[in-house]
Amino acid sequence: MVDWLVVWGVTTATGLVFKQVLAALVKEALEDYVRDFFKDCLRGIVELARDNSLKKAFGQALKVFLELVQQELEDAGLNDVQIQQYIQPLTEFTGDRQVLSTLGQPFSQALSGEKISLDTYNLATAWDALRLFPLPENFNWQKLGNRYGRKIKSILLESEELRERLQIAQVLEQGDNSRPLPNFNFASYQEGINVAYSKLKLDSLDTSGCHYSLQLWNIFVPQDLRDQSHPQQPSVSILDLLHPQKDYWHTVILGDPGSGKSTLTQYKALAWARQPTSLLHLQEFPLLVELRNYAENVGNSRCHNFLDYFQNGTGVAGGNLNLTGLHEWLNKSPAMVMFDGLDEVLDPG
Repeated sequence: MVDWLVVWGVTTATGLVFKQVLAALVKEALEDYVRDFFKDCLRGIVELARDNSLKKAFGQALKVFLELVQQELEDAGLNDVQIQQYIQPLTEFTGDRQVLSTLGQPFSQALSGEKISLDTYNLATAWDALRLFPLPENFNWQKLGNRYGRKIKSILLESEELRERLQIAQVLEQGDNSRPLPNFNFASYQEGINVAYSKLKLDSLDTSGCHYSLQLWNIFVPQDLRDQSHPQQPSVSILDLLHPQKDYWHTVILGDPGSGKSTLTQYKALAWARQPTSLLHLQEFPLLVELRNYAENVGNSRCHNFLDYFQNGTGVAGGNLNLTGLHEWLNKSPAMVMFDGLDEVLDPG
């Protein structure tokens, strides 16, 4: 009988706190776990789940994932005793069929020539849905996902037998309907938004060249609104009107120059960027289009539409986002798209 913990290198892995998690997987129905893990590669091919090369890759990938989780917990400042609190939650997490399928998707992506991109949104959402022991605020799923993708590529490169087995599985499928997954570096986009909008822009009000360092977040005061059709009702904050739970899919905000329209949109973007990185996937993803800048990019043939603008445009706050990934993200995830400065676009075309 094969000792899979030895094959996976678990018994010789010094410093790995989560050895018990992998031991629990071996005691259960290992072939079922392998089938769920390689779900996108093995559709309808149950026999291949018994293949030892796949079982080996499954364990190697899970070991890599657990090592990266431990590294994130250590980077968050947790000691060994605190990290051990996550043994049982991770045992439940890695035993979940949907989680295993998500962790196995990079194998399918690599073999179909797509960019490897672990769907950390699904993982983070699954952790919350399973109501597991809370992760530290600065636990960075995105960084973990980037490292995991590189490790999976190494596992594939080192196993000619594995590549052959999975490629056979793909040939037997009736078409490959896999699609690229979103690949956002949340931490980088978060930093870009903070750099772009944290300081209040006063250049248009004071042209003397004086340098100001006022923080928008500290001095912003949201406007109050009153429903004209029900003037007897109390006024409400405009932030309540723009809250994701409100039933307003589209909102138009009018006002004189200097009344705070642009500042409001920047504040909304900052509200997202000031969240802990580990929670960003749960918030409305802010996309702020400064229309004057967009019009200039279109005029210079740098982009042809708004998705293209966020990938190729210059002056995009927060940095450029993958076009295909952004399209996928908008199809399945909460977002707030804001268009600022329609009155600044002077060419009606």
